[in-house]
Amino acid sequence: MPHHYTIFALGTQSRPS
Repeated sequence: MPHHYTIFALGTQSRPS
């Protein structure tokens, strides 16, 4: 599991575009 996905998911929840 690439940690990149985790960071992306957190960013989406924090600031849903």
